[in-house]
Amino acid sequence: MSVYEEAAAYLGAHDLVLAPVIASAGPSTMRPHHNYYEALVDSIISQQLSVKAAATIEKRFCALFGSDKFPPPEAILTKDIEELRSVGLSRGKAAYVRDLAQAQSNEVAAMAAYSKARVEFDRATGQTLDRNNISLDEAFRGSVSRAPSPIPAVTQP
Repeated sequence: MSVYEEAAAYLGAHDLVLAPVIASAGPSTMRPHHNYYEALVDSIISQQLSVKAAATIEKRFCALFGSDKFPPPEAILTKDIEELRSVGLSRGKAAYVRDLAQAQSNEVAAMAAYSKARVEFDRATGQTLDRNNISLDEAFRGSVSRAPSPIPAVTQP
């Protein structure tokens, strides 16, 4: 049973006002999306516009990038403010869309750098544990039941 079905069953049994509505309509069919970047750009474009005007500008906006699909941040960053204005965006909205694209691009770059650093850290940690004959279990417990490996002698050149 989905979370929506569970919620509908609970509310149907406990809320006298919603029970007949739920019985008639069934559980919610709304599902959250996870493309917040696109939703934010869409909100910027459509702010203070009629639905029809916003849809026209969004269609032109996508066409500016040679597609009917929403462009990724990197594509938006290839366009200057005047190019974005040519599809009907105000100067302010064009700047906001570029700023948001830059922020999204920076986040993606930061996440990639973090992932790479994490892999290197894990590799170094694994090598250190291996060199010192420490198991992962011992490392997680924070204690080793035997004497540490001797430190290798350092030879002078």
